[in-house]
Amino acid sequence: MTQGPGNGWDLILPNLSDEALMGSELTHRAKGELAAALASMNMALASHGSPGGETLLRCAISRLEGFGSMLDAMAVLPEAPVDLAQAIEAMSENLWKGRASLRNAILVVASDAACVKPSAARVIMTVAHQLVQSSIECMVDGREGVVAIVLRTDGRDIQLDIEDSGEATRIPGRIDDVEERRPICDELLRRAGGRIHRSYSIGGRRVRVRLPSKGAIIHPARE
Repeated sequence: MTQGPGNGWDLILPNLSDEALMGSELTHRAKGELAAALASMNMALASHGSPGGETLLRCAISRLEGFGSMLDAMAVLPEAPVDLAQAIEAMSENLWKGRASLRNAILVVASDAACVKPSAARVIMTVAHQLVQSSIECMVDGREGVVAIVLRTDGRDIQLDIEDSGEATRIPGRIDDVEERRPICDELLRRAGGRIHRSYSIGGRRVRVRLPSKGAIIHPARE
């Protein structure tokens, strides 16, 4: 079943356990990433050595490596701390390097985050992967621009800010569709006491994700 309003997910989500909710999202995400990567590989194969074939293969590899970085941060022992800053940076850089056509744009990742419990890392990484990938996909080939990702903590929240200047697929009538395909991410945040705010303009998008830091932070990740 496709995520989105009007297809039953609003009735299903409240009845799922936390484990079933996360499992459903990861299954959906894995299917999407594999389908996109396989499509790029098949197109590269059909290109018979044209310059575009290498670009398609790089895109496929980037998507899989980015998804793998998200899973690396989640596949930890139940009480093992996760360096969230390192995980976000690795995932973002893996997703970015597949877009060679963004040679005039830059990726900025900054963080003062702490090591967090796996339960918090799983929520943040699941949401961050979708948002960062969406931002990169919306960047226009060949144009100047920026995708900025800032992760910070304070006494109350773990805060993730993602801002981009992309507009490639944000056309009237599609903005809401892009975001509403992820009701599970919003539900995961809600159950963890978190929240998400999105704002759009002609020049791009800003997203702020907040998750309560109480009980989630184990110790500072970097001195």
